[in-house]
Amino acid sequence: MTDPRRWAIPAPEEVHVWWLDLRAPPGASDAILSPPERARAARFHRQIDRTRWTRTRIAVRCILAGYLGLPPQDVEYASDPESEGMRTRIAKPTLASDPRLRFSLAHAADRAALAVAWEREVGIDLEPIDPDLDLRSLLTIACSSVEAASVEAQPPPDRVARFLELWTAKEAYLKAIGLGLFRDPRMLEIEFRPDRRAVVHDAHDPDAASRCGVRFLDAGPGWAAALAVEGAPGGADLSVAGPVRCTALMSDMAAPSAPPDNTLVIGC
Repeated sequence: MTDPRRWAIPAPEEVHVWWLDLRAPPGASDAILSPPERARAARFHRQIDRTRWTRTRIAVRCILAGYLGLPPQDVEYASDPESEGMRTRIAKPTLASDPRLRFSLAHAADRAALAVAWEREVGIDLEPIDPDLDLRSLLTIACSSVEAASVEAQPPPDRVARFLELWTAKEAYLKAIGLGLFRDPRMLEIEFRPDRRAVVHDAHDPDAASRCGVRFLDAGPGWAAALAVEGAPGGADLSVAGPVRCTALMSDMAAPSAPPDNTLVIGC
């Protein structure tokens, strides 16, 4: 029997990262979305927000369908906090179609990023680097005193980028463990490593560093991005063996013709 999947499930040592361009219309209509998804889209007040959210959801359904070998409209979520407006301690979407396929989504402005793994929790975050960001207030609510000092020690033009590295690492980690921003980000401290890695020190979980690896991604000029990946049993370290080509934005995700060529290979 022919395998209906468009591309292979990520290997145990792989995470697939998809970069989405939300400026171009997708090749599928919002008819493939579930009633809760369409209802959520209708609640946006601004048309641009409604359009970006809808295009993101269409793209995610089409990508996940390609892994599962299903029509996009048949992809079923076991939990979908973003479309259902759920405010629970479990802030991570999961698939009913096949819960072994794990994914994490981030969207900002006209871009989105989707990380996909197999039987391994992942979290991803993506943020534009806005030089007008109000760092003074953000450092108070999002950073430890050590982190705030490290940001302020940077040359003024580099401070926003350093803060957003901290922020994306924290949010990616919190997404991976399924808590989102229910956890006070000041309870996390990010330790930078020279090879685009980061170690997370979690006040609520002293073993966090050994169970969840964080990598910074090159999302292109003007962007910050980070990926958190559940570690191997026994807390083996994670290392990225291959680059992610972040400039390959995908604008038509309704019928992608090939698997992503921007695969993170993780040695466990």
